[in-house]
Amino acid sequence: MEPLLLAALVLSAGIAAAVLGLLGFGFGLTMISLAPWFMPIDVAIPVTAGLSLPLTVVMAWRHRHEVKLRRVMPLLIGCVPGVAIGVLMLKELDETVMKAALGLFLVVYAAGSLGAPSTRRFTIGAGWGWGFGFLGGVFGGAFNCSGPPVVLYATLRDMQKGALVGTLQGFFFVQGVFTTSGMALTGLLTLETLLLDLYCLPVVGAGIWLGDALHHRIDQESFKRVVLIAIGLTGVALLAPSLGLGPNGP
Repeated sequence: MEPLLLAALVLSAGIAAAVLGLLGFGFGLTMISLAPWFMPIDVAIPVTAGLSLPLTVVMAWRHRHEVKLRRVMPLLIGCVPGVAIGVLMLKELDETVMKAALGLFLVVYAAGSLGAPSTRRFTIGAGWGWGFGFLGGVFGGAFNCSGPPVVLYATLRDMQKGALVGTLQGFFFVQGVFTTSGMALTGLLTLETLLLDLYCLPVVGAGIWLGDALHHRIDQESFKRVVLIAIGLTGVALLAPSLGLGPNGP
């Protein structure tokens, strides 16, 4: 890879790692929003996957006291059949339409929640976990995009920031193991992509340290607002292809 393109990749990975350190999610979507501007998407996805799993391990260890099996299990129970169905439906679903529908919902939800007083925000019970885990599995199996439904679930549960981050890391770790294993078995993870990951590691380490430091400085209510803004931006990113925007847009 040319030095300038490699520098762009490393910078993108550092930004994505800072987002992950701050919010507990967003690494994959940030990378996939930035990297395709200067590298093929079929290279960007395995490079992102190769970095995501070790970063999730670091985040899970950092927040290990908040990784509770009872919080994660409902999501995993729904995720397993969801992934299988998503993979089977991959050829039948219109990726742009499905992502646009999810994106529109996230934008509306984030805007409504930001405009509502904190005492009147809608919340749900833990019993909804399997349903959101199922949706995460379907979107993960079909489009490699499992994060938004799971993040939405954690937000609707009105979790404290430590619990939110710990729950997400437990889910992402299990999913990441399956994802990277599948990519390795199908030949998507290659020596070339792993070498690119190695180039990114120093800046990624600095990014996650910076994001984590900010995470521990921000108060609970401000954290919720930042998460809602991130959810809204996630929705915009999912909507972008249907609006003709992005690296392949006009």
